[in-house]
Amino acid sequence: MPVTGIIAEYNPYHNGHSYQLEALRRSHPDTRVIIAMSGSFTQRGTSVVLDKWTRARLAVQGGCDLVLELPAVFALRSAQDFARGGVRLFSRLGIVDSLAFGTELMEPDMLTNTAAIIDTEEVQQAIRHEMRQGTSYAAAICHVLSLFTGIEEAALRQPNTILAIEYLRALQAINTAWQKPGGANAPILQPIPIQRKSTAYHDDALHAEISSANALRLALNRKTPDWDAIARNVSPESVEALQRAKNAGLPQMERLFLPILARLHTIHLQSLRSIYGINEGLEHRILRAAQTAKSLDGLVDAISSKRYPKSRIQRTMLHLLLSLQKSQIQQMDHVGPAYARVLAFNRHGRELLRIMRRTSRIPVITKLSQYLTSQDCLSEPETLQPCQQQLVIDIRAAHLRNLTLPKMPAIGQDFLTSPFYLASGN
Repeated sequence: MPVTGIIAEYNPYHNGHSYQLEALRRSHPDTRVIIAMSGSFTQRGTSVVLDKWTRARLAVQGGCDLVLELPAVFALRSAQDFARGGVRLFSRLGIVDSLAFGTELMEPDMLTNTAAIIDTEEVQQAIRHEMRQGTSYAAAICHVLSLFTGIEEAALRQPNTILAIEYLRALQAINTAWQKPGGANAPILQPIPIQRKSTAYHDDALHAEISSANALRLALNRKTPDWDAIARNVSPESVEALQRAKNAGLPQMERLFLPILARLHTIHLQSLRSIYGINEGLEHRILRAAQTAKSLDGLVDAISSKRYPKSRIQRTMLHLLLSLQKSQIQQMDHVGPAYARVLAFNRHGRELLRIMRRTSRIPVITKLSQYLTSQDCLSEPETLQPCQQQLVIDIRAAHLRNLTLPKMPAIGQDFLTSPFYLASGN
């Protein structure tokens, strides 16, 4: 049975995501689809509109077979780490044989060749040179790859093209490792690029049928959303979930400003330097900005620069609140995703779970309390197993997202919420 993995955020799930599934099933009609989905925050360091359980349910109702949570320690990172985390998660399940992803640049050989040269010494030296000039890693890699491949830099700067290249880079690394003597006994993952349809990632206008997630979020944040326009872009189930979220109050990152400010005003300099993502003197820039900032947007803008783009600073502020240490991230990168946590599935997904319990090299978690207790969440990280450490970070991220809401949900949802099961349909 062929099984395809997709790494996603679904913030929110919309017609463009449904189109990707339909395109995948047209070219691979027999495949089953597993999603590795970020949980409480996006890769750019912002809160998701709908909680992970709701988004997973909507994805399964939209045609996915099984949704797993991509651990926050990988989901809340750079494009390279986000892609690597998802690919490593799929590789450990023992049943995934392909990875599908959307891209604006639909030339598979060009994408593959571009991914293949990133880790060559010549390219890495050029990237380091660009960064020494004050350029961010993302901008440096786009500029250097354009020079080495002839691809227009503007095309490489498209978010899904960058992710596509990082997916291929991660696939090449994991597939090479499997082929070495003594490598893991697992299927080689084949890439399946899918042409993105219609709108660009950052497009802020609603269209007739397929709009970007960014446009949908902007529409939701208006005082009176155009629900008819939104309904043309998402499923009826999604409209209902989004209306409930709007009525209850959408998450606002600004609500984390005072917790962040309190942390910055009370932390020791050496402790700040130990936080993941804070290096090269960035701690001084952060502390200076904290002295005069009046809002989270103002704080992030004051810290951001050509070298430190806004998305990186937004992630770093969350790393600060989560107390993610550089040493801890280094260990997590060495270990990789340590579990497959189930959020939602259909009847095909149930069959996948049955097989995975035999083939997976990491625990398949449907009941959190079997692997973690509330007391573990209060323990020092070094006293916990890697699986437990990663789960604790997921739970803390969920608590942080709750703080972005106007009314705090009950604590302990991760322990109390069962995976959603769709018994009918595909």
